[in-house]
Amino acid sequence: MNFKVKTIILSLGIITAITEVNAQDTPDNGLIKNQAPVTNALNYINKLKPITYEFNRDKFSRANLPAGNQFGFGAEDLKNVLPGAVSTHNKWYSTGKNNLKAIETNIVDMQQLVPLLVGAIKDQHAEIQQLKARITQLEESSISK
Repeated sequence: MNFKVKTIILSLGIITAITEVNAQDTPDNGLIKNQAPVTNALNYINKLKPITYEFNRDKFSRANLPAGNQFGFGAEDLKNVLPGAVSTHNKWYSTGKNNLKAIETNIVDMQQLVPLLVGAIKDQHAEIQQLKARITQLEESSISK
């Protein structure tokens, strides 16, 4: 499956998913090194602050920004948690004949969130299993009394 996700952050510091996503492929042909399991993934996820917002389409009417309520993360918050997942680019748009203007945006590599989400789910599952075992243990000890 080949998807691509492009995300932009306006200079206002807002991130939103716009279009496509590429499935992450980790080759085993020696291209990567220092591979290690993700630990404490839930700690990373807990530091993210999801937000809702709308683009300022009045101020940037020619920038072709999506309408309506959007979901994303505050740019600075995400940079603090996953700095390698955010890169700065310019989004160019026409302001008239032969006149272009740029909005500084940040592109987010959403693929970097996926391993953390999977790790966080696994962390929570392990904790749930421990809690279930503890509940069972407590129930058995109260029955035997």
